[in-house]
Amino acid sequence: MIYDGDFERGERYLSDLLMGLPALLGCLVLTPFLLFVWSRESRLEDIYRREAKRAYDAQQHDLAVVCFDRLIRINPRLEDRFHLGLSLVAAGDQERGLRIMSGIASPEKQGFGPAHVWQAKQLMVNPEADLETITTAISHLSNAKKTLYKDSEVNYLLATCFWGTGSTERALESLRDASLQNPAYYYDLFKACQKHQLLPETNKAAELASDYLKKQVANYPLDRDARYRYVEVQIWLNVFDNAEQVLLQGSDVDPDGDWNKTLAKAYLARFRQRKSERVSLDELLTYLQKALAADPNSTDVIKELADVGIVDPSGRIEKMLEQSLTSGRHNAIVHFVLGSRRWQLNLVDDAVFHMKRAYKLDKSLGVAANNLAYYELLKEDGDLERGLDLIDELLQEFPDSHAFRETRGQLLAGLERWEEALDDLEYALPNFPNEKRLHDSLALCYDAMGQPKLASQHRKIAASIQQSN
Repeated sequence: MIYDGDFERGERYLSDLLMGLPALLGCLVLTPFLLFVWSRESRLEDIYRREAKRAYDAQQHDLAVVCFDRLIRINPRLEDRFHLGLSLVAAGDQERGLRIMSGIASPEKQGFGPAHVWQAKQLMVNPEADLETITTAISHLSNAKKTLYKDSEVNYLLATCFWGTGSTERALESLRDASLQNPAYYYDLFKACQKHQLLPETNKAAELASDYLKKQVANYPLDRDARYRYVEVQIWLNVFDNAEQVLLQGSDVDPDGDWNKTLAKAYLARFRQRKSERVSLDELLTYLQKALAADPNSTDVIKELADVGIVDPSGRIEKMLEQSLTSGRHNAIVHFVLGSRRWQLNLVDDAVFHMKRAYKLDKSLGVAANNLAYYELLKEDGDLERGLDLIDELLQEFPDSHAFRETRGQLLAGLERWEEALDDLEYALPNFPNEKRLHDSLALCYDAMGQPKLASQHRKIAASIQQSN
């Protein structure tokens, strides 16, 4: 019986084997075929990826679109879909490109990091972007940071967005993170801290930026931005001699750079720093001379010359100003500075000559000249007649100036020449209806001329202007 059972089981095993034989044969036949297909698709994937990358790098956008399109049909990798989106946008198919980008990186959830960053950049292109747009960009960058947490650019872009929302502390925090990841951003941190008057951190960031920029200038001597920035942080750190040397080296290795203007700024910075230390006038003038020699067209140097001080026994200031004037450089501002100096020295005729020339060459300087005359009204011991002489001379050249007429009217009112004052003040009123002092002076004129009702009206207007301010 045992033997018979074994025989029956043997027959059943043989039967099962024969029944499974077609499947076994099929596997033996299909496996090489499937391996062939897989190998072929793998080779196709490699071919399309190489060609897609080549076309993308060569900016052959239409060809890149075709290759990436076929590539993701074989293997829809996120990286290839990202590059397909970039290629579509570059080829002009914005709608499909943006649809692909949104599909692999939505602002509501974590997606493909580089796609988040790209979309954030697109949103930040407009400097006038509204709060909603900036908030969406922050969402993209926050999602990108989950996978690209070592990417300094993500933190830098986040800082830019936070500036846009007014979140100063969050912006600084992101900028600090970016700087730790990439020392190139220490300069940006330096500027941000400087702007927000965080003095200890500004100095620390300047030192770290200086270390990085020093190496950058040494390794890439033609990198103008690095050299300019290096000089800027050196000036901030009061290392003026080194800043000067770096600029002079820049002019040697890169003669086409605009080094002289920056050199003039360096000398001006040195001048201001030494001026605060109350050094001799002779030393101060040396820096200004160097600055003017480096950049003869610098109006900042001329303005500093005007503010150095009236007492100049050596006469160097006058000589420098007059040389600048005779050379034909920035005549308007030089005339104004010379006029201001003559005015302070009570050389009225000379002052008026230079002020008239300044205003004729540059109408914007008329306000400054007018202010000199007006200043006599504000001083306790102001010489109103002297102010009147200046404004009269200016009005001979420019009789229709409402500002000049208002100043003369104020001076005349101060001298109690009421009727003459009224003529000028009423002429100026349509242009300066919200000027409190003008209404106060008109009230004084009308009172003195027996018109109390009109005087009262102007006092009410003056009071309402004061309340609104």
